[in-house]
Parts: sequence; structure tokens; C-alpha cells
Amino acid sequence: MSETDFNRAFTILCGLEGYTSNLQGDRGGRTIWGISETNFPEAVSTMSTMSPEQSKSYAQSFYLNNFWNKYNCSTLPYPYNIIFFCMLVNAPRPSVKSRNETSNWRDFLFKMQLYYSSLVDHNKNQNKFFRGWINRTLKLWNIFYKES
Repeated sequence: MSETDFNRAFTILCGLEGYTSNLQGDRGGRTIWGISETNFPEAVSTMSTMSPEQSKSYAQSFYLNNFWNKYNCSTLPYPYNIIFFCMLVNAPRPSVKSRNETSNWRDFLFKMQLYYSSLVDHNKNQNKFFRGWINRTLKLWNIFYKES
């Protein structure tokens, strides 16, 4: 694993997720640094007692173990490893499915856009999140397209 790649991925992820969020209708519930209370209640409870700096450090270790290492992000080529990680946090199952369907990071981002579009098609209540989801893919595209 390139520690530099994980650190960059974490920095980008924090920019995408922000410190805290608790939007009505978000299936993930309250999040701290993107860690969902619905999926990881103990982690969010622990981080909620910390300062933003302490919780960010906790989140970095959490993401390294529960996402980067668990889903073998380091086995993917750069920048796919970072892009996959940043999308995995938001939509784990669709990210894994899309990763298994393509080895191209550009195609992966397009597949994720199609996934988000289908979510809204099947559940109009999720429409308020669509722009944020698409912006996530576009921000990642812009970061890495400029480098390629």
C-alpha cells in the first residue's frame, strides 16, 4: 500500500464529506467525517465526544482498517484506488459491483452516476441528494482528469 495514496484519499474524502452532517431523509443518518451512524453507531458515538481534530484522527484510522484495507484499495492502480475508496464510503455495494465490472476509473465514475440516477428513478424521495452525489463523481473526475 502506498501510505501516500491512502493519506491523499482520506484528505479528498474529508473534503467531500465534511465534518458532520445530519440531513433529514439521509439513510445513513448522522455522519461524522462521512462515517454513518446507521452503519457504524459505535464509531459515531465515540467520535461525537471528541473535538473535530480528534475525531478526524479517529476517522483516519477507522477508514484505513474498515475501508482501505478491507476492500483492498491498495491493489488498484492510481488514481482508481483513491476514486474507488471515496465512492466506496458513500455507496459500498454499488462501488464494489462497478469495480468488478471495469478496470477503468473513468468508466467506474460513469457507472456510479448511472447508479445514482437509478436510485432517484426508483425513489423520488432521494432526489434531494442527487446533485450532491453527482457532484461527488464530478469532483473526483476533475481532480484526476487534470493529472492524466
